[in-house]
Amino acid sequence: MPTPTPTPALNVWPASTDVVLTPGSTRVMLTVQHKLLRQVIQDSFKNVRAALMFQHAFPNAILAPPLIKDALLAAADSHKPAAASIYQRLMCDANYLSQISVLVSFFIRLSNVSSKCFTAICSVLHLSR
Repeated sequence: MPTPTPTPALNVWPASTDVVLTPGSTRVMLTVQHKLLRQVIQDSFKNVRAALMFQHAFPNAILAPPLIKDALLAAADSHKPAAASIYQRLMCDANYLSQISVLVSFFIRLSNVSSKCFTAICSVLHLSR
């Protein structure tokens, strides 16, 4: 007689790891997130800034997602043990990572615009970086 295959248990994450959407919409905003998640996301901005400075100043669509994931994981790791659930959820839940990545990718776009504007201003003023 065949043995039944066990069904995987649904992952149940602490509510403090949930991404909070703006009331009445599907937008993700940093200011409405739980305190620890907000801190992890804010710290990931620092990690992204460092990666933009030392690895890829203008990441393309292929380089940006792993750069964002690495920045988020490093930020969550730096807040362990409190952020252990956030770290695990980032590793296991692609949808969760995708929701949070929207905030971090927006930061990359702002950084690239600022850098391009700075470069343009320097070229107009004939300054070297």
